[in-house]
Amino acid sequence: MKFFAMLTLLLLLAPAVVNGIGAPELHYRDHTWSFVGYVDEFEQYDMRTMVVNLVRVQYLDGAEWRRVWVAAGVEILSPPYYGQYLSRGPWDKYEEIQSHLEFGDPIRVYIQGNGVWQPNVTRDGIDWNDCQSMECLLGVYFAKTAPLDEHFISGGSAPGWHPWGFLFWQIELFDEEFIRIWRLIE
Repeated sequence: MKFFAMLTLLLLLAPAVVNGIGAPELHYRDHTWSFVGYVDEFEQYDMRTMVVNLVRVQYLDGAEWRRVWVAAGVEILSPPYYGQYLSRGPWDKYEEIQSHLEFGDPIRVYIQGNGVWQPNVTRDGIDWNDCQSMECLLGVYFAKTAPLDEHFISGGSAPGWHPWGFLFWQIELFDEEFIRIWRLIE
């Protein structure tokens, strides 16, 4: 069933794939790495100074299904940013994630930027060090504790577990009509 659902997803995405914005496999274009998959699981990871809200995403790597954890948001639990929530999608706090995402929903996962307030994203990888935003401070921290970005980009695969690795990338939802059609097919 998964195969037919993903095949349908690929057919529905065909115009976006041609434009390079919705490729199902890991894809690089114009300072952006991205891939399309679907929501497989939700988890919260307590790191003492912050809580990371994770979404496990299934995606196609060639002909194989793989899984990768992606940060959906981070709640800071220590000064000076205590109580701040950095979202990686269109939600403002953890409680809203599952009102936007359901198990099985297709999503686009991406990292984009070319410096200053964003990471420097190139074909060779992601450099979080040269930008000066909360996103980049956390990106540097996660890259040092669990350097998954480079492994994922170079090999297209990632460990299917946390805390040993998760992507600190953005999550983009498809429009409501696309999701409605997807849910009917699935």
